[in-house]
Amino acid sequence: MSVMSGREMRNSGGGHGFVVGLLCGAALGAAAGLLFAPKRGAALRKDLAKSANDVARRATELYDGAAEVVSDLTDRATEMMEHSGRAVDKVKAHSRSEHHGRA
Repeated sequence: MSVMSGREMRNSGGGHGFVVGLLCGAALGAAAGLLFAPKRGAALRKDLAKSANDVARRATELYDGAAEVVSDLTDRATEMMEHSGRAVDKVKAHSRSEHHGRA
Protein backbone atom coordinates (compact mmCIF):
# COMPACT_ATOMS: atom_id res chain seq x y z
CA MET A 1 0.00 0.00 0.00
CA SER A 2 1.56 3.28 -1.06
CA VAL A 3 0.85 6.52 0.73
CA MET A 4 0.32 9.61 -1.42
CA SER A 5 1.50 13.01 -0.33
CA GLY A 6 -0.92 15.93 -0.14
CA ARG A 7 0.41 17.29 -3.44
CA GLU A 8 -0.09 13.93 -5.17
CA MET A 9 -3.65 13.70 -3.86
CA ARG A 10 -4.46 17.21 -5.10
CA ASN A 11 -2.89 16.51 -8.48
CA SER A 12 -4.63 13.17 -8.93
CA GLY A 13 -8.07 14.72 -8.34
CA GLY A 14 -7.81 17.20 -11.22
CA GLY A 15 -9.76 14.95 -13.57
CA HIS A 16 -12.96 15.29 -11.55
CA GLY A 17 -13.03 19.05 -11.99
CA PHE A 18 -12.59 18.61 -15.71
CA VAL A 19 -15.45 16.11 -15.87
CA VAL A 20 -17.75 18.40 -13.88
CA GLY A 21 -16.86 21.33 -16.15
CA LEU A 22 -17.42 19.18 -19.22
CA LEU A 23 -20.84 18.08 -17.96
CA CYS A 24 -21.87 21.63 -17.09
CA GLY A 25 -20.73 22.87 -20.49
CA ALA A 26 -22.59 20.09 -22.24
CA ALA A 27 -25.75 20.82 -20.27
CA LEU A 28 -25.56 24.54 -21.01
CA GLY A 29 -24.88 23.85 -24.68
CA ALA A 30 -27.79 21.45 -24.90
CA ALA A 31 -30.12 23.91 -23.16
CA ALA A 32 -29.02 26.74 -25.47
CA GLY A 33 -29.53 24.53 -28.50
CA LEU A 34 -32.99 23.59 -27.33
CA LEU A 35 -33.92 27.19 -26.61
CA PHE A 36 -32.89 28.34 -30.08
CA ALA A 37 -34.33 25.34 -31.91
CA PRO A 38 -37.68 25.87 -33.64
CA LYS A 39 -39.87 23.67 -31.41
CA ARG A 40 -43.26 24.04 -29.88
CA GLY A 41 -43.46 24.94 -26.18
CA ALA A 42 -44.52 21.50 -24.93
CA ALA A 43 -41.79 19.69 -26.88
CA LEU A 44 -39.18 22.20 -25.74
CA ARG A 45 -40.21 21.83 -22.08
CA LYS A 46 -40.07 18.04 -22.42
CA ASP A 47 -36.56 18.19 -23.90
CA LEU A 48 -35.39 20.63 -21.22
CA ALA A 49 -36.80 18.42 -18.47
CA LYS A 50 -35.01 15.38 -19.93
CA SER A 51 -31.73 17.29 -20.13
CA ALA A 52 -32.12 18.52 -16.56
CA ASN A 53 -32.84 14.96 -15.37
CA ASP A 54 -29.77 13.66 -17.20
CA VAL A 55 -27.55 16.31 -15.62
CA ALA A 56 -29.03 15.66 -12.17
CA ARG A 57 -28.45 11.91 -12.55
CA ARG A 58 -24.83 12.42 -13.59
CA ALA A 59 -24.23 14.90 -10.77
CA THR A 60 -25.58 12.33 -8.31
CA GLU A 61 -23.25 9.70 -9.75
CA LEU A 62 -20.26 12.04 -9.38
CA TYR A 63 -21.28 12.91 -5.81
CA ASP A 64 -21.66 9.24 -4.89
CA GLY A 65 -18.25 8.49 -6.38
CA ALA A 66 -16.65 11.35 -4.46
CA ALA A 67 -18.35 10.23 -1.24
CA GLU A 68 -16.95 6.73 -1.74
CA VAL A 69 -13.43 8.10 -2.26
CA VAL A 70 -13.71 10.22 0.91
CA SER A 71 -14.97 7.21 2.85
CA ASP A 72 -12.08 5.06 1.60
CA LEU A 73 -9.55 7.76 2.49
CA THR A 74 -11.07 8.12 5.96
CA ASP A 75 -10.83 4.36 6.50
CA ARG A 76 -7.20 4.34 5.34
CA ALA A 77 -6.35 7.28 7.61
CA THR A 78 -7.96 5.52 10.58
CA GLU A 79 -6.02 2.34 9.86
CA MET A 80 -2.78 4.30 9.59
CA MET A 81 -3.43 6.08 12.89
CA GLU A 82 -4.17 2.78 14.64
CA HIS A 83 -1.04 1.22 13.15
CA SER A 84 1.03 4.24 14.22
CA GLY A 85 -0.41 4.05 17.74
CA ARG A 86 0.56 0.39 18.02
CA ALA A 87 4.07 1.18 16.77
CA VAL A 88 4.46 3.97 19.34
CA ASP A 89 3.28 1.62 22.09
CA LYS A 90 5.90 -0.97 21.03
CA VAL A 91 8.66 1.64 21.05
CA LYS A 92 7.59 2.83 24.50
CA ALA A 93 7.51 -0.73 25.83
CA HIS A 94 10.91 -1.47 24.34
CA SER A 95 12.32 1.75 25.78
CA ARG A 96 10.96 0.92 29.25
CA SER A 97 12.41 -2.58 29.14
CA GLU A 98 15.82 -1.17 28.08
CA HIS A 99 15.65 1.39 30.88
CA HIS A 100 14.68 -1.17 33.54
CA GLY A 101 17.32 -3.59 32.29
CA ARG A 102 20.09 -1.06 32.99
CA ALA A 103 18.91 -0.16 36.49
